[in-house]
Amino acid sequence: MIAADIMTRTVVTVTPDTPLADVIALLLKKASGALPVVDGHTVVGVIAEADLLRRIELGSEPRPTSWLGLFTSETARAKAFVHGHGRLARDVMTAPALTVAETTPVGEVAALMEKKGIGHVPVLRDGRLVGVVSRSDILRTLASRLMPLPARSEDDQSLREVVIAAIEAGGWLEGTADMTVEVEAGVVHLWGTATDDAIRRALVVAAGEVPGVREVRDHIAAAQSVDPLDRPNWPAPAAP
Repeated sequence: MIAADIMTRTVVTVTPDTPLADVIALLLKKASGALPVVDGHTVVGVIAEADLLRRIELGSEPRPTSWLGLFTSETARAKAFVHGHGRLARDVMTAPALTVAETTPVGEVAALMEKKGIGHVPVLRDGRLVGVVSRSDILRTLASRLMPLPARSEDDQSLREVVIAAIEAGGWLEGTADMTVEVEAGVVHLWGTATDDAIRRALVVAAGEVPGVREVRDHIAAAQSVDPLDRPNWPAPAAP
């Protein structure tokens, strides 16, 4: 199994000049732990929730002690200041972005995540972003492996492409987040979140109508509505 088999294809991105207030709004709305930062067609970084925790607005920006400053270069101190005070995605993103090709084996993707301590990896095809693999995608793959299924068919990959095309053609990806489709021996696994039960059922029915699908296993969860009062310390948008 390779990255293309498990990646989330509906990827929300931001640009280096996207204001942090908009980045945070997207992270909350899409229930995504990270967003690729794209300049043109090139992935230049990734901005994750963890990148937003060391901020002056939260009183958590890095404050090196005087003795530590003796061992810290001016460049490093300048970067830390920008990270804690900057207002654009480029100021806080992790760069350069660690990426994988769509043909990278899932085991190598998992090892990269563990080694680097990251939760999301952009997936590229010929240098262009085509998806993102998250820790959740890895865990879903593991869950699928632990379920009793017949041996994987050589036709699973082509069947998966047809299922994805059927879902996209119906427009059912709207109102979903972190959507992943896996096919094992003709059994379709649907993972992700949906804003309401009607969309969830539409996804299941659309997948089940594809010729060759033996069964559809629904792992789709209900999307959680975000209460802005639940995160009162997030940075507020800058005044116009």
